[in-house]
Amino acid sequence: MTEDLSPAVTRQPPPKIVLQVFNPLFGALLRSPAHGLVDKSFLILHLTGRKSGKPYDIVVTRHELDGVLTVMTSSPWRLNTRDGAPVRVTSGGRTRSGQGVLVEDVDQVTDAYVAEIARYGWKAAQRSLGLKLAGRAPTRDEMRAAVVREQFSLIRVTLDPG
Repeated sequence: MTEDLSPAVTRQPPPKIVLQVFNPLFGALLRSPAHGLVDKSFLILHLTGRKSGKPYDIVVTRHELDGVLTVMTSSPWRLNTRDGAPVRVTSGGRTRSGQGVLVEDVDQVTDAYVAEIARYGWKAAQRSLGLKLAGRAPTRDEMRAAVVREQFSLIRVTLDPG
């Protein structure tokens, strides 16, 4: 019998069809009067490329960690919030300005992922967090290894008052 040496946690990006078809639909829904159907799970994060100046409108899963609106991702666009960046968030039928700060501290990111996996349950967490898990919740050490390997990070968003 051979031992399975595959990692307990890997990044599982959504299929291209989701990005090409469903994300624009969710974006339109989040901007519409019917936004309440998806507000509790998703939001649109609007940010600008630091070097390119390119605008990004990204449908992401919404997380509240310690009372702070948080995006959990390993996508390259996240680097635009390194050292803090102005962002806008479309949620609740309106768009608000704020500040997005990239968190790359391995222990903070690991703790956040472990907490969200526990909150969702490992099966549901796979879809909500964009992960592929080895048929169970990972240990903290397994999650930490994945954070390092897959470059998982957090974007903490502080919205302006109003």
